[in-house]
Amino acid sequence: MSVADMSSLYTSGEYANKNPSWHVEDSPWKAQQIVRAINMLPRLPQTVCDIGCGAGEILRQLELQLPSETGIQFVGYDISPQALALARARQSLRTEFVLGDARADDRHFDLCLCIDVFEHVEDCFGFLRDIRRKADYFIFHIPIDLNCESLLRNFVMQNRQLWGHVHYFTRDTALALLRECGYTTLGQFYVPMPAGLRTAITTRIRGMIFRVLPNLSPILLNGFHVMAIASTGSDAVDLRPASDAPGVS
Repeated sequence: MSVADMSSLYTSGEYANKNPSWHVEDSPWKAQQIVRAINMLPRLPQTVCDIGCGAGEILRQLELQLPSETGIQFVGYDISPQALALARARQSLRTEFVLGDARADDRHFDLCLCIDVFEHVEDCFGFLRDIRRKADYFIFHIPIDLNCESLLRNFVMQNRQLWGHVHYFTRDTALALLRECGYTTLGQFYVPMPAGLRTAITTRIRGMIFRVLPNLSPILLNGFHVMAIASTGSDAVDLRPASDAPGVS
């Protein structure tokens, strides 16, 4: 596949063949981290969109985990017809899924989610600048692919071939990209990805290292993401600390 044809990975069915579950097994845990970030915002959003929603399980989980009495409305966008076929089975009175580029829809939202997305986009600068108009607040979940372990074990090529990552970040370069595209980062925290039972021991070891060296661990070890809460305004906004956010254990 040529670089110019990168989006066909998702529209042709190739990505679905490589990842038939569209990672729904990770969605409940990711949704927990998103709720943690949402609870840091100065107000609860009433409208939420998810760009690159995949099979839609994150939005379904958010509908379950956020207070139902608030009546929050959700819209998920994805360019993959295979993903949307799965997502539409999760559609509800409060959750809608749209096949196509979110930038083609003029609707504006209180909050835009961009969860493990822009590392897949060939022109990530243009993409991030274009979606600035979609919402008042943004939550980005960004894999930290550039670390010592990943480079030594060549995980970056695995991420490219299996998951379609074409850009690789440290926390600092990811946050710099957001800043250069016109976003103000209001808060951020590291997110260690959970692992399966086969790596339970190494997961515990990584967790111990992270607790002792929280800023150094993502530079040394693979498997970390950064969650960034951002806006496109210049006014300072006071966020609650992540550790104070209610509703997430």
